[in-house]
Amino acid sequence: MLLNGSLFSGKQIFKKEHLKREDGVQGVILRTEDGRETVIERYRELMMTADDGTRIIVLACEN
Repeated sequence: MLLNGSLFSGKQIFKKEHLKREDGVQGVILRTEDGRETVIERYRELMMTADDGTRIIVLACEN
């Protein structure tokens, strides 16, 4: 896995049996000082969640 190789020097932190593919749509709400809200949507080519019982992590890859 790319993340294991690049972030953890090849140590198997994320395992395929704990990964689930997500739809790739991600939204962020930005609030200005005067209270107005703006929603920004991002579309990821590949987004997965990892749940191994101790943590839940969203992994997103964008080129």
